[in-house]
Amino acid sequence: MSKFANQNPKNDFVIKYKGLPATARLLKASQTGTYINEQPVVEFVLEFTDHQNQRHGVSIKK
Repeated sequence: MSKFANQNPKNDFVIKYKGLPATARLLKASQTGTYINEQPVVEFVLEFTDHQNQRHGVSIKK
């Protein structure tokens, strides 16, 4: 992969396993109706911009 991106292979390893910092914007938070150990499961819909200035939308349940 680094051969095609002209990057250092060590940097690829670090990015793959440690990631890059990003700040997300919370678009929506709602309960799913499911409870685990009497705690509600909440779905968070987030939006963030990556290091290439592309927007991504993500949904996380916790």
